[in-house]
Amino acid sequence: MPVTVERVVHPADLPTLASLHQAAFGPYPTHDLLWRDADPEAERRWLASIFAGPLKKPDEPMFKAVDEDGRVVGFALWKVKPGKGEEQPKEDEAFPDLPEGADVELTKEFFGKLDALRNTYGDEGPHIHLDTLVVSPTAQRKGVGHALMAWGLAEADERGVPAFIEASEQGFGLYQKFGFVRTQPDLACGPNGVVAVTPMRRSPRKASQSAKVTVHRVSDPAELPTLAALARTAFSPYPTHRLTWADASHQDEQRWKVTKYTRSLEKANEHMFKAVDGRGEVVGFALWKVLPAHDGAKAGDAEETLNFPNGVNLELTKELFAKVGDLRTTYGNGGQYIHLDTLVVSPTAQRGGIGRALMAWGLAEADRLSAPVFLESTPDVAAQRVTSFTSGAASSGRAKTSQSAPSPSHQ
Repeated sequence: MPVTVERVVHPADLPTLASLHQAAFGPYPTHDLLWRDADPEAERRWLASIFAGPLKKPDEPMFKAVDEDGRVVGFALWKVKPGKGEEQPKEDEAFPDLPEGADVELTKEFFGKLDALRNTYGDEGPHIHLDTLVVSPTAQRKGVGHALMAWGLAEADERGVPAFIEASEQGFGLYQKFGFVRTQPDLACGPNGVVAVTPMRRSPRKASQSAKVTVHRVSDPAELPTLAALARTAFSPYPTHRLTWADASHQDEQRWKVTKYTRSLEKANEHMFKAVDGRGEVVGFALWKVLPAHDGAKAGDAEETLNFPNGVNLELTKELFAKVGDLRTTYGNGGQYIHLDTLVVSPTAQRGGIGRALMAWGLAEADRLSAPVFLESTPDVAAQRVTSFTSGAASSGRAKTSQSAPSPSHQ
């Protein structure tokens, strides 16, 4: 699901965030035990009052994920924290009284243990803390959580500091994908320890390994020349490009690629996304195809119907497309599948997490459909390795997963 991640700055957003929080956590036992008989509207007002605090603090940024229809489908609250002994004096903050009907005793026990745990994070010095991550039940397993994680992890990596979270059972698998590891036994309270979270920590990575980008669906043909130029810039250093495009002019190559991408925009089962950095520049794009079981047609036939311009090494290019077409006919032997047709990242932005961000939609869609994913990889396969692809003779395939699995399984 393509979303735009925006900083929350207006109090008018807070009731929506409170409702999302209630909808996301309402089905779980922890919610029932803590909120017990409280009026739902009173609960939402209480949550909104809690979320109002960070709006006044520049070191507690809150972000919302907005879908293509303008709906808020998730939010995250990050806190940039100093080390122990480096804290600035704080103004007294009154914790708002819980509404009537909530289990005050259990809530105080839980938050007391949580505060004690969080106070230990500063022992390592400055750090980043993910206080809250919420995704709408209708948008889960669609890449929204990934998008909301990007800012905090990039910030931690730039500062060279660890990141901490307290994971719910439902979020544990997501955080593991981002490099978080359990640091100690679950923090638990309530009957049989049912109110529980898992303390997790992520070590900082080199700043180049993370990126602050937003991913948007490509729908306007006016964007395609930019993508075509980016593809040429990214692939022109490689021998395959030099040998196949040979003496073709840049302009002819550009027109050919724009025609190819235009056809994709016209097909309901082909989805193109672009990655935009903080300066508004397009730094990558991906073309995904959702395809039915094998029907005997060559997957490469569509490319072969495009007329190649003068200067292309036709013999080599036709041989390449024929072999790729033969390979792709094998993908659908097991039923419906997802194909990553194209993944391009600007050479100036590679190894910055952009490839992973662009892969999020297709992998989430595959998990939703319980379908495998296939691609043909270039020599630089870092993004594929970290997203659970395994190499075949000439391609990579991602294992079929079930929607209920907390994280993808592997063949």
